[in-house]
Amino acid sequence: MATVEVFGGTQAVAGITWGLRRGSWRSVIRNRIGHCEFDARSPPKGTVPAAALAISVIRPEHTSDVCFVALANDAGDRFLTVVIADGAPTVFSEEAYDDRSKWNLAIDEAIQNTSINRIYLPDNRDGQRDSLENAKGNLYWYAAAELTVLQGILPVYKRNRYKYLIAVVVFTVVAGIGLAAGWFVQEQDLRAREAAEESQTEDLNTEASRLDIAPIIDHCIETLGEFWPMAPEWTLVEEGCVVDPDRLPRGLPDIRTRHAFSYRLYRLVGQWNEFLAGHAAERVTREFSGSIHRNASSIVLYRDVALSRRIVEPGFQPETDVIAVLDKLFVGNIKIEEGISSRRNVVEASSPLELLAVLDRMKNGILEAVSVRRRIDPGISVMRVRPIVLQTERTRTKRRLDESS
Repeated sequence: MATVEVFGGTQAVAGITWGLRRGSWRSVIRNRIGHCEFDARSPPKGTVPAAALAISVIRPEHTSDVCFVALANDAGDRFLTVVIADGAPTVFSEEAYDDRSKWNLAIDEAIQNTSINRIYLPDNRDGQRDSLENAKGNLYWYAAAELTVLQGILPVYKRNRYKYLIAVVVFTVVAGIGLAAGWFVQEQDLRAREAAEESQTEDLNTEASRLDIAPIIDHCIETLGEFWPMAPEWTLVEEGCVVDPDRLPRGLPDIRTRHAFSYRLYRLVGQWNEFLAGHAAERVTREFSGSIHRNASSIVLYRDVALSRRIVEPGFQPETDVIAVLDKLFVGNIKIEEGISSRRNVVEASSPLELLAVLDRMKNGILEAVSVRRRIDPGISVMRVRPIVLQTERTRTKRRLDESS
């Protein structure tokens, strides 16, 4: 049964059931409806679901992860756990406890659960913060003051069945009138189009396009030459440009984007405290204009650029001998690391040249760069390239019958 508790000074419903269509009390969190039942007393006006407060402590870079959040009320006698995925509570995941030991046991089980990516715990959890082993780097602590109500959260409200029925009737009448008017307009448009099409014919054409590499490389050269903020505890180990987001360089975290991007990879080197270093990096990079991917020991800053294609001339034949083209472009300053893959036709090579010099050679578009990066130590640039991939499509061109062919 759902009850009202105070978490971080905010009145919230603890024990709400998400996805179960029962009872008359509802709330909305980011387009997900939660249904719950109460005792005889009603929730105070403006009361929000405790799951909404749980969402507020999750860091922006973790919103796409599966996060387990534990909450304790201000009185210290009511406890809660909820699983947040893609920024919203998952169905049937919220559990309320009157016993602190059972709550602690649920937290310990979540720590061992490999399906949970991040675990958020309150600072006042029995003072166990220092005793918990954070070997996986997936434990995060928050203060009660961080529990806030985010925009888009609707307080729990009682559904009025009569208002709902009236709204359905009104909507049905209005929709019927709208459909009739829409049918008349569509009928007139259809007749006009049929008359126009009777005087036209269609020509089928075949167009070939390729990925437009130049603007992506220009973006990478420009952004990598700018200032990238980072806390002093973190060491730059790699920077580069990824053209194909489905072919990330080895060693780079799984950055989820459908765009090309420039990036810098930092690692925590030395005996720094991971928690303190993480907070320092978060403060320093707060105003970074791009995106951030974090874990316990590495941080990636990256800036997206949209992929685009351009039409090629009829009869265009791309180069297929990747190694020969690389030898010509780099005039001996190249070492082929891998042979051509029979499955993906990708060649990996390294060069002692600086990253910007390698990127500049990729701009000519003779080959299609998959990724180009610079490893700070040992100081080499690594590129993965492939022949240009053409994409063909049929297009239709309409012309009047009285035009000359």
